[in-house]
Order: sequence, then C-alpha cells, then structure tokens
Amino acid sequence: MGNQVYEPRNSAGRLVYIAIAIIAATLSWRFVEQPFRKRDEAVSSKRVVAIGVGSMLFVLAFAAATPFVARAYWQVPARVERVAKFINYRADDNFRVGSCFLTTRDTFASYARDTCLPISSTKPNYLLLGDSHAAHFLPGMMAQRDLNLLQATASGCRPVADPTGERRCTALMHFITDEFLPRHRMDTVIISARWANDDWPALRRQIEHVRRYANHVIIFGPIAEYDRALPRVLATALYRNDPSVLADHRVADRRALDAEFKRKVPTTGAIYVSVYDAICPDGRCTLWTADGNPVQSDYGHLSAEGSKLMIDRIRRNHPFPLK
Repeated sequence: MGNQVYEPRNSAGRLVYIAIAIIAATLSWRFVEQPFRKRDEAVSSKRVVAIGVGSMLFVLAFAAATPFVARAYWQVPARVERVAKFINYRADDNFRVGSCFLTTRDTFASYARDTCLPISSTKPNYLLLGDSHAAHFLPGMMAQRDLNLLQATASGCRPVADPTGERRCTALMHFITDEFLPRHRMDTVIISARWANDDWPALRRQIEHVRRYANHVIIFGPIAEYDRALPRVLATALYRNDPSVLADHRVADRRALDAEFKRKVPTTGAIYVSVYDAICPDGRCTLWTADGNPVQSDYGHLSAEGSKLMIDRIRRNHPFPLK
C-alpha cells in the first residue's frame, strides 16, 4: 500500500521485524564492509569487488522480498486496505477550485463571477461565503434543487469583518461585502469557516454588515476535527480493533467553540447551525457514509458524500429555504 498506517499486532511480530533488520545489517557488514576494509593481499581486487557486488545484490533481493513476506505473515483486512486508500482522496476536487474556490495557486482575478454568482429570479438565492470549510458543503448544497446557490470561497480565508491574509482572500471578501451584496440582495447568506477561538468579535461585525443585504444570515459552526487524517485514524482503529483510537485523536476545542457560538450567534439576529451536532448527534460522531467510506477525507474536510449527508441532517433541524 502507498500509505502505511499499520504496525505488527503483537510482540512476536515486532521481534520478526527486528530480526530482519539485524540480519540485513549483519550481512552488509560481513560481506560488504569488511572485505573492503580488511582486504587480504592474497585475494585479488576482482574477487573482492565480485563478493561485494554479489553481497549487495543479495541484500537488495532480501529487502525487496521482505514486504511480500511481511504481507503474507500480517494479512491486512480488505476493509482496512480500502479505508487507507481513502487517504489519497482530494476533497478540493469538489470545490470548483480555481473559479469559485481560490487557492494559493490563484489570484482574485481568477474568480469567475459569472459562474460563481448567478442570480435567479425563480429560486431563493443562497450565497455560500467562507474558506475551505465553507466550500466542502458545496456538493451537499448543490444537491438542493429548490434553491439557487452562489459561491465565494478561498482557502485560509476568514469571512469576517476587516479580513486579513493573502490578497486573494481579502479582495474576495471585500468585493462580496462591499460591492456585490449592496447591489444584489440575497435571500440567505451562509457564512462558514474553520473558525478560530478569537474570531468572534470580527464575525459579529460581519454578521451586522451582511444582514443589511440579506433576508437571513446563517452561521455554520465548527466541525469535529482530528489531529491527523480521519481515514488514517479509522484504518488504525480497524486494524487494531480498538474504537477508542478515534476519541484519542479527536480535537477537543472544537466542541467548546461550538458551545460558545451557540450562545453568541443568536444574539446578533443570525441563525446558528451546529455542524458539530450534525456530525456528532448525541455525542457519537459519524464516521462513515452510506457508500462505506469515511465521512471526512482529512483532518476535518467532508468528502462529497459526507457533505450531502451533513446538509441533509442540517435541513432536518433547520429547514430551508427560509421564508
């Protein structure tokens, strides 16, 4: 497999690995290093070279065969193999990268206004505003046929008042809040981001500003995150048959920030959606989608199927389009 996430299950397996390493090192020392360092004058140079080359080829063949031997000895369940391969999933393939989602490879000039900001006269216009933690809701939002979706997102881009960061971010945020919204009233603006603990003051000011130009403002709160890619954590948990691994790697401060936003956002007149509660209903975090793949593709971004699942859950508790 391209991404190894496993280790031998028991002490015997670890001892085999250690023994293999010792044997390889001993063979290299005895038949490669020593003949060159302490060559007997009676032994020809050609013979020394031949022994050295032969020894090195033997060690290389031994090393090449080791993974196949190890694979036969430590069988990895097919489900673990499948989950581990999901580590290579690229969530941003679903974000409309380079047009409606600007990355470090893009500039503000790359933003495709006609594509990303289509106005409908027949459906409610919903603007999705924020960073990659807004863009990962795109597949789920696009599946909602009863609304018209607009998108303004950029990586590492806080959708708050007086945004800071790279120009692609600040230019996009200022364009939307200072030029586009004053000329195009939205039915609803959804603001979402990978929120930081100190974002609230600037977010509060942003809500106040955006509410002037939208009938409704919805804040999507923080999602459950892990200190490493969820597919990697899941593969390890499955391989060890130890579900507690998940809790050990879940980032604790996301729940606390969600609780803070639950208290504060409604005081501004905006609607708060707890994404944390959507992905972890009753405190038990959802890990899989219906297709048997992880709901998140890395530390926190939703997969396409995960996005659809979360939006469906959110709509059950927060029905929209809003009237």
